[in-house]
Amino acid sequence: MSTAEARYMVAAALEKLPDRSVVADASDDIFQLRGGVWCSYECAPLDSYQLAKYAPITTLRVGGKS
Repeated sequence: MSTAEARYMVAAALEKLPDRSVVADASDDIFQLRGGVWCSYECAPLDSYQLAKYAPITTLRVGGKS
């Protein structure tokens, strides 16, 4: 599998998570899904494909209704 294919697979998995889900990237930076974009306190919002660049991604909390 190529790097691009692996990135698309990670992005597809991220796309399946509901709003307000929280993940950590390979550097332990934390992101929360808000309205279709991944937000972090120290970077610009990213889409799932951009965030997949920093794999492996660990899901910390699956969002949804509280």
